[in-house]
Amino acid sequence: MEDDPNGVGKNYERGVKRDMGSLAFFIRCLAAVMSLFPVRNRVVFLSRQSSTLSLDYRMLRDELASRLPQESVCVCLAAPETQGKLRFALNMLAQLWYARTSKVCIVDGYSPVISIPAKRKGCTVIQLWHALGAVKKFGFQSLDTPSGRSSHEARVACMHEGYDAIVAAGPGAVPAYAEAFGYDQDVVAVTGLPRMDYLLDPRPEADRKATADRLVSEHPFLGEEAPVVLYAPTFRKGIEDDNWLSHAIEDLARAFDGAGVNLVITGHPLQHGFDEALLARYPHLRFVSGAAAIGMLELADSVITDYSAVAFEAAVAGVGVYFYVPDIVEYRRSPGLNIDPVLEFADVAAVQADDVAAMVMAGLKKGADSSFLRYSEAYFEGIAFGSTSRLADLVCRKLA
Repeated sequence: MEDDPNGVGKNYERGVKRDMGSLAFFIRCLAAVMSLFPVRNRVVFLSRQSSTLSLDYRMLRDELASRLPQESVCVCLAAPETQGKLRFALNMLAQLWYARTSKVCIVDGYSPVISIPAKRKGCTVIQLWHALGAVKKFGFQSLDTPSGRSSHEARVACMHEGYDAIVAAGPGAVPAYAEAFGYDQDVVAVTGLPRMDYLLDPRPEADRKATADRLVSEHPFLGEEAPVVLYAPTFRKGIEDDNWLSHAIEDLARAFDGAGVNLVITGHPLQHGFDEALLARYPHLRFVSGAAAIGMLELADSVITDYSAVAFEAAVAGVGVYFYVPDIVEYRRSPGLNIDPVLEFADVAAVQADDVAAMVMAGLKKGADSSFLRYSEAYFEGIAFGSTSRLADLVCRKLA
């Protein structure tokens, strides 16, 4: 580390610590005032990650709305602070009010209005984490790494304090969740997540089938005979290469050239440094807008990912999963791995795009069976269709 004779680094750290401390003090003061008002027999969904309902939130809200009076279920969401600080601050004020006056609060990530103030008696907080499992480390597991928070930020922000239950999709997630959130394992409730019902719904009119029909009508190539290989990597934080996505996609597109498959990417990769010219350079490379990875699983023959929990979603859906991990050496250091694909699933994981493409093509011929799919069966042991109902039962018990 270079010398810092002027103390710039220390001054910056002190400034951040001071600002966070002031914010925490302000939140605690407002919370004390709001705690003078009575707690209502109400369930509130809180999020500071998105201003739209996630699939898990939507499915659980609908289930609770069918069981409880209309006024007993409400939603208070906030777009990230990067979308506008004033709007974010106002949303946080609203969330603080609901958090202090609702009997049950459901969160999908860290929430300052939950974790910073002292816990209010009679209120229950349920952490409904936004993934089916944890391939990469997070929370307390990744403190003081480039991808994680610093220890002093975690202390001042009271990171992940105040939870009464942490929902896990399967028993395999319990050890990692307990460590990442800083709780004993008995706080983790294994109910499954609503999105598992989305993937497992046996009805002919299941939502995922309607989504698949819509996507085929909008992108006819999805209904062709050519196999669909979906590439769905995790978001990378704290890395130097802003063009990592373009590099990875081009390597895979080159590896599948002439293989007779459609290599599909979804979402809005142009926001992450994706080179749009690649679509013209490789005709078999396809971009499907307006679709989350989970919505593509009904149409995908194989999924390539790296450290994303979409691997578990694909496994639940019975789709072959492959791991393309060219940066695994760096990822082992930051944020760290709960599951190391190369060490644990050598038959479906590689650091070279050509090797992954060969694995995928072999899997398309012999079927989806692999060491990772067998691992996933144990990871979700005992969890069948009905996760939304089981989770709603947990919430309703807290209201009783």
